Amino acid sequence: MKLTHALVEEARVAKYPNVYVDIEFDDMDVKFVVGNSGQSAAVDIKFDVKDSVPWRKIQNFPTGIKSISAVENGISYLAPGRILKFQAGYVEHDSEFFAKGSTIDISLTFKTETGMSLQRQHTIELRSYAGILLETFQNPEREVARAIRDTESSRRSKESLTNHTKNLFKKACPSCGEFVKPTAKKCIHCLEVIPDVQATSTTIQTARTSVAEVEEVEKGELNMLTHSDIEHLTVPEQLFGYANAYRSSAAVLCSKFESADDVTFCTWPNAVVVLMLTAHAVELFLKGVLLKRTGDKVWSYGHKIDKLAEKYRETFQAEPSFTWDIPFASTLTETEWIAQMKQVNPDTTDAELKNLISGVPDPSILYRYPVNKHGEKWQGLYGFYPPEFNQILSRVECDFDRIRSQLNQPA
Repeated sequence: MKLTHALVEEARVAKYPNVYVDIEFDDMDVKFVVGNSGQSAAVDIKFDVKDSVPWRKIQNFPTGIKSISAVENGISYLAPGRILKFQAGYVEHDSEFFAKGSTIDISLTFKTETGMSLQRQHTIELRSYAGILLETFQNPEREVARAIRDTESSRRSKESLTNHTKNLFKKACPSCGEFVKPTAKKCIHCLEVIPDVQATSTTIQTARTSVAEVEEVEKGELNMLTHSDIEHLTVPEQLFGYANAYRSSAAVLCSKFESADDVTFCTWPNAVVVLMLTAHAVELFLKGVLLKRTGDKVWSYGHKIDKLAEKYRETFQAEPSFTWDIPFASTLTETEWIAQMKQVNPDTTDAELKNLISGVPDPSILYRYPVNKHGEKWQGLYGFYPPEFNQILSRVECDFDRIRSQLNQPA
């Protein structure tokens, strides 16, 4: 009888919700995970957190487990088997981050749907994650989905290229405009006679060569990339894609400075290429964000990162989660800068200061050419320190991911 009662009690407990917490690493990001591995829903989940992790500080942007809205306000309902993930912060380049004492103590209280209160205690020690491989947190199903998406994208690209290239070597019917074979005497669409045009030997040879290339593409022997890969995306998403590509290219080159065996690579021209790529990445990302949020005509800003940054801060001034220490941009508006400079030099006029501002080249121009349009060297002193800039590139990557994630959340 006692054994039967114990089995019944064990079966009853097994149906309770089981809320747990964990953290995951995604490159420089740290994600806070809340899951329910039980067989029933958990309600009214509350968190009591003691966080002693030295999170990286980026301006006034809140970091750490306590800064997460769900932790601060609780979770009203968590279905069985459901896993929630939140942006917690960024890995600090400091040995203290993974040192002894860098811990997160979390007391959980939650209820079953019948009103029974349950408690859990979790302690997460960051030193347990020192040296961990990012593949630990990869989702196999997501990787398979990504492979399928990439395969489909490649198929569409090849199909589009094939159709486009084949049409290049057809001729249009003068009556209906439809494409027909270059040797056709009569249009198969409108049945009108097509006047004979003598093709040159160069045209015929070009057509033969291109048809052969198309056949190679169809067989998968050439890895041809075309703009059709992104034609289905909105303009902001295309800008985000370009921004990430410029940023990742800058990161590859910047890393080469620190690992370069050939000292001839460590030159100022190679350094400005890294700066140019990064500046352009920031410019395109700002344009993508503003275009997606406001529909603003961002093209009128040209390459002026300061103006784009000013518009960005104005757009998101009421949303702290979008706070961003924007590289290559002044933290002051033009008006604020002029006011500050006049405190230092009271005799300087507004016109003189505005003229001084207009003489400062945009980063995409400064780093693109060694001299100005008059052939004169740029005014000022410029330097580049690869280890420090590598950290900036890591922060830019984190900021890109964070802001895009916030941007995709419903208002």
